[in-house]
Amino acid sequence: VGVSGRMYIQRIHYTKLTIVILTGILLYLLAIHILDRSPELEEIDVRVLEREEGEQLRGEKEAIGWTALHNCPVCLGTDLCADIQQGFISVGLFPKEDIGASATYTARLKGNDPLTALVPNQDLFDTWDEWICRNSSQWSNCMVSEAVRSSHLTRSEGSAPFLHGLGSEKKSAKPLTVCATKELTATLRDSFDQNRDGKLSQEEKFMMFTTVSVDPGLALLRMSNKLGISRVPRYIGSCGRVSMIEGDLAPLSKFADTDWTFRTDIASQILSVIEAMLTGDWVMVGWDINWDTFSVSKTGQVVISNLGSFTPVARSLLSRPSEDVRDICNENCFNDFKKTVVNFTPRGQPSKGCRDVLLYGDFMYSQVCRNIFSKTSEHPGLLDGSEDELAGLVGECVRERGRGERWRVVEEIRELLTSDFASGSGEDVTEDEDEADNTEEYNDDLKEHNGKQIHENMQDNSIGLVTDEDDDDGEDNEDNDDNDDENDEDDEDDDNDLVDKERRNFRKMDKDDYENEI
Repeated sequence: VGVSGRMYIQRIHYTKLTIVILTGILLYLLAIHILDRSPELEEIDVRVLEREEGEQLRGEKEAIGWTALHNCPVCLGTDLCADIQQGFISVGLFPKEDIGASATYTARLKGNDPLTALVPNQDLFDTWDEWICRNSSQWSNCMVSEAVRSSHLTRSEGSAPFLHGLGSEKKSAKPLTVCATKELTATLRDSFDQNRDGKLSQEEKFMMFTTVSVDPGLALLRMSNKLGISRVPRYIGSCGRVSMIEGDLAPLSKFADTDWTFRTDIASQILSVIEAMLTGDWVMVGWDINWDTFSVSKTGQVVISNLGSFTPVARSLLSRPSEDVRDICNENCFNDFKKTVVNFTPRGQPSKGCRDVLLYGDFMYSQVCRNIFSKTSEHPGLLDGSEDELAGLVGECVRERGRGERWRVVEEIRELLTSDFASGSGEDVTEDEDEADNTEEYNDDLKEHNGKQIHENMQDNSIGLVTDEDDDDGEDNEDNDDNDDENDEDDEDDDNDLVDKERRNFRKMDKDDYENEI
């Protein structure tokens, strides 16, 4: 018994010792692993915290019901419904900032890619639903998913005259369709051909009509690639009455109080975006450009996130430029011109003013200088704190003082912004050398992205429009600028120097009076 007892006790000690040794080895290896990975784990934890803090997501069933899918085909699309229903796309519970007439919600792919969900104002859908009920065999408060199949929409292929007053009571017209031509309607139809079979099914056609009527800015976004518009968010898809665009977009107003270097870069980008709108394959005219028009992506790129106030105009519709320089035109003049474009025409033909949009293209620069670069009741000016010369130019951009003057002033603003951005001048600029190097590299990439050819087209004293001598559709630019002297090349530099000198003297004399007026 004694021997057995000793042997039993010996086995117990060996077992415990083995367990202790193995446990110690495992704890040692685990400690080394944690110490080596701790920075990465901490970074991941921070990202997860930032992503999930205060953000609650809808379940799959709740999300699909939230999209109002039951109203289709009187909806924006169905291509993302399967992804939402299966949980590949999750959507937040609470709305964020508005983009135009749409509320935004945080959304994510399962791969953690951020998206932005857009939900148009319910009043817009209510108006459209009522229009469908009245124009079908049913009355108000009908089931639109059924009523649309007996409405006038079934017999229309979506011609330009039909789209011109779609969903309205012939009292007003939407910016998207006021200059609609066969070219625009063909592009629109192609953008809603979801199965790419070269024709629109009844369901696809109803979705196109719904989008044009309820959210024309979204319809324009879907056409952006085909219209050559690059500085806009990427369209992802739609489900029911919800659409998805790329995420990580911050409102421009978030950057109103950033340092001077960043603000001058943002301002320069905005001018480049407007330039691209005027020099692209289609002319794009914005009628209400303000802080809400733009957003900034996570890479620092300015994009037009709200296209609701823009009118696409085919170059074939433009009239040939006149040899006469347009008279001085400021806010009242531009408003009068807008009335000749954004109005309802009896036969649905393009409005009379559509042919002259290039002549008044500087209207968009005026809006930028007035509503964004200058201080307003709602926002500080993006270029607040600028030097006297730049502040004076912004004032001249708002209120033109000479015929054709605004085009030259915009180019001078661009040059000053580029100079400030490169040299780091301004009140709030930090002197971090690494930041300056990164900024210069980013500015070079940005210039390449915007297109060197377009940038060069603005370096002469033309109004900045791409010319095409062989184009019979009126693509010639308005180069009757006071700076130009095409008939006397030898004296051109002298004339430009004289104009520059007179402009500087004019700003110096009238700066105080002008600032009081503004």
